[in-house]
Amino acid sequence: ATPAATTRYIVTVTDIALGCIRTDSVAVIIHERPIADAGSDITLCRDSSTILGATAGVAGVRYTWSPALGLNDSTLPQPTARPTTTITYHLIATDTATGCESSDDITVSILDGTITPATTTLDFGELDGCTSSREMPVELTNTGATDVTITVTDISATGFSVVSPSLPIVLKPGAKLSPKLNALMPIASNAHWIL
Repeated sequence: ATPAATTRYIVTVTDIALGCIRTDSVAVIIHERPIADAGSDITLCRDSSTILGATAGVAGVRYTWSPALGLNDSTLPQPTARPTTTITYHLIATDTATGCESSDDITVSILDGTITPATTTLDFGELDGCTSSREMPVELTNTGATDVTITVTDISATGFSVVSPSLPIVLKPGAKLSPKLNALMPIASNAHWIL
């Protein structure tokens, strides 16, 4: 029996010769499966993270993500994923009272950076009282097969800043860009910057 809802089945047995009748019944109880929604497939830049799972957790439901690689906690309904390579995560949601399960998958694709600098070091020379700052260009090339949009620059070194160009900028495959970097004295005195 595969009822769509909880159903009680009754069986009746009749002894034809004696006319005796016996009955018995059995209930088939249907439990709702828990919802397992891993979310839509997503593409991330390398060293980025995303939240998996389209719905928040429900009491009485156990969540298990596999593999656990790149996850902050594989038992959360919505873990943070920071994989280093393209990966497919499998989610199993289990109702702890009934044991009923549901599952879903999500693929997180990782884009490798395609912006390649022509050099990995810049030497601004020594900055003193006469030369309080100095600008130098660094050539970047889109070595990938698709357009790259540069929307923000993040320089962690103190005393350096990007002078130009204004963002955002779209680089076509094979296109080059030469942003100017500025080293400011005295913070970047004897400035030598490694990209």
